[in-house]
Amino acid sequence: MNSDADRDGLQSSIREVLREECAIDTIQRHVLSGRDFDDSLWHCIASLGWLGLSISDQHGGLGLGMDALAILYRELGRALAPVPVLSTLLAADAIQELGNEQRCRCCSL
Repeated sequence: MNSDADRDGLQSSIREVLREECAIDTIQRHVLSGRDFDDSLWHCIASLGWLGLSISDQHGGLGLGMDALAILYRELGRALAPVPVLSTLLAADAIQELGNEQRCRCCSL
């Protein structure tokens, strides 16, 4: 992400979606359900490409780097979003750093 305008635009977009998807009553219902994470929100995040923000474009991601990821983490925290994004993206980043053979072996498990 090269400019403040890009970062601000990403932050606004994420915040707008989470404002709709993570209303306080939705979060309360989720907490009371006892489920680990919100499937609906997870599918929304995946369909918007947020899981690929920092993954390089050569590996099918958006290649926006750690700045974009920091914005995503901050906004998910602000919204109290019940999704396992941190663990998922840390694993994805580690896998991305592997060589081709190791990556193929890891991803075929």
